[in-house]
Amino acid sequence: YLEYIVEYEEVEKPSLKDRVKSYVVDTAAGMSFYTPIAAVNEFYIIGMEPEELAVARGVSFGMNIALNRGFGKYMNWFSKLTNTNKESHWLRRAASDTTAMVSFYGPIYTLGVKFLGGASWEEALGAFGTCAVLAAVTGGVYGKWLRHWREKYGTEEEEVIELTKDMIKKK
Repeated sequence: YLEYIVEYEEVEKPSLKDRVKSYVVDTAAGMSFYTPIAAVNEFYIIGMEPEELAVARGVSFGMNIALNRGFGKYMNWFSKLTNTNKESHWLRRAASDTTAMVSFYGPIYTLGVKFLGGASWEEALGAFGTCAVLAAVTGGVYGKWLRHWREKYGTEEEEVIELTKDMIKKK
């Protein structure tokens, strides 16, 4: 027997226009924030040659187009997971945004630098380390940057549908 039933509220799915707008806003926000930071990191800190840097930035451009909206949704989900919202202390939001950044992009960035950018394993592991440090320094600022772009261009953080104790009622 099913002992519990779940009550839920139907939520209207965003229109295609709204989803495309959210995609463009999240992607542009990510590219405008991280492209210059990553290029400086790869050249001056990791020590990539200009040819490697050009390939890495080209690959990054494609990856940003493919992943930035996904990260925006992941950040929304991670905020829900950590019970972080607009009313949360700025430090809590920064910690949530930073952890989401490292856990989402760290592995992707490292493998991209290694296999698509032609870097050695030493350079790729250095990339992960500096990615983690950069995320620690910039993750909270980027979260604020992304929310600013979303507000400026009229896109909202998508609600993450989750089951709560209030939604479950005994039969």
